[in-house]
Amino acid sequence: MFTVLEVPVLGVVENMTGLFGAGGGSVLSHELDVPFLGDVPFDAQIIREGDVGLPTVIARAGSPAAVNFDRIAQRVAEALGWCRIERTR
Repeated sequence: MFTVLEVPVLGVVENMTGLFGAGGGSVLSHELDVPFLGDVPFDAQIIREGDVGLPTVIARAGSPAAVNFDRIAQRVAEALGWCRIERTR
C-alpha cells in the first residue's frame, strides 16, 4: 500500500515481541529493504502506563521497554535527519 501511494517508509518496528513469537519485524524489514528500527516487548505494564497517560520511558526509565522505545525514537529521528537532544533531569 505504501509503495502504491508513494509514502516513504522509515522502517519497521516489531510490536508485542514475544507474545506471538519474535523476529518477524527483522524478516519483514529485509523483505521490504527498509531499516529494522527495533522491537517492543509484550509487557502488560506498558498498557497500564498508557491507560493513565504515563509514558513507559518516564514511568520506568532504564527498563528494557523504555530503552527499546528510546532506541526506536532515536532511529526515527536519525531517519528524519534530526539531531539528538540530550535530556536533562
